[in-house]
Formats: sequence, structure tokens, C-alpha cells
Amino acid sequence: MIKDHFYPISLQKAEEGEFMQLQQGSISVLRYASKFIELLRFAPAFVADKRLKMNRFEAGLNPTIKERMPVLQYTSYVDLHDTAVNVERAMKEGSNYFNEQRGPKRKGDNRGNFRPQEQYHRPARN
Repeated sequence: MIKDHFYPISLQKAEEGEFMQLQQGSISVLRYASKFIELLRFAPAFVADKRLKMNRFEAGLNPTIKERMPVLQYTSYVDLHDTAVNVERAMKEGSNYFNEQRGPKRKGDNRGNFRPQEQYHRPARN
């Protein structure tokens, strides 16, 4: 009752809507996560359990980060958050792991670094 008096339902609905529409866009994962947690308190019904919370967080991530995240069943919000942060960091550092031209770089993959080998001939003996 006190909440409704000092925090009008119209404002509550606006905050819920902002939470449900929250997208990472061009901001960092850390800023997105901070805003997510800030707005989370206004929409507890939409994240009643950890699975709903994780689904909502993942749904708002930038598509380029989502597509590079390992296909796993995350067991906690913290695992999901940490993975997204690490993927974003790897992308910003220009990691060789994510090469958009050729897919993930594998150990021993020398594509693009081709150098012809010199041919050594044994001189003929007389």
C-alpha cells in the first residue's frame, strides 16, 4: 500500500516496460548488466526464478556477442554474465580465436601464412 502511494502504478509499469525492452546495443556488457540489475527490481514477476532471469539477460545481449557464446546450459546468472564479458573482451582485443573471415582459428592452422618451402638439392657426386 505504501509502495503504491509513493510509487505510482503508472511509473511501475513504465519501469517494467523499460526492463522488458532493455537491449545491450552498443554499450559494454558491464554497463548493460548494471542497467539490467538496476531495472530488475522493478520487474520481479518477469524474473521470478533464475532461469527466467538468465533468459531475459541473454535475450538483451548484442547479437554479435550471443552468436559467439558457447552453446551451453548456463547454471547461473553469474556464469552467463562472465561468459558474455569474456566474449566481448576477446572481440575487442582482436582475438585470433574469432576470425570472421575463416571461422575459429585452430592450433596449427597456417591458412594465410603460406610461404613456399625452399627446395634443397643434393649435389651430384662425381
